[in-house]
Amino acid sequence: MKKYTLILLSILSVLFFSCEKEQIPGPRGPQGPQGPAGPVGGSDLTTFFVDVTSNDWFYDEDFISYYVDISAPEINENVINNGLVHVHIGNGTGGYEPMPQNYYPDSTYHTRFYYVYYEGGLTVWNTDSDRVEPQNPGEFEFKVVVQEGIAQ
Repeated sequence: MKKYTLILLSILSVLFFSCEKEQIPGPRGPQGPQGPAGPVGGSDLTTFFVDVTSNDWFYDEDFISYYVDISAPEINENVINNGLVHVHIGNGTGGYEPMPQNYYPDSTYHTRFYYVYYEGGLTVWNTDSDRVEPQNPGEFEFKVVVQEGIAQ
């Protein structure tokens, strides 16, 4: 009998505690007072475009890659420590694709564009997955977006 009482109490407690009363929200209250002004924020964006020709690319035998150096005095210590640098590669139809970017001419091979930035500029790299000397990448337009940051 004790066993059945314990089972019955267990079932009733599960039913009792698992039931939930439907909550109907009351009417909306009045608008509260305006809070204090937040800290000054935001960022300064600088966008510029760089046209690169086949003569601008250099070949690096150690990395088996082509690279091009782009001067960008907008990339300063503050940007490196607190901001962002985005580079996009022109897709030839007026649009841009964010880097890094991989292109797959076939299912066994790809070519990759990526970048490294530093104070005063950035370097765009092009390398191939087969690690054989790639062809000169040729003409491209790059869109560079530099976002200043605010140290907190």
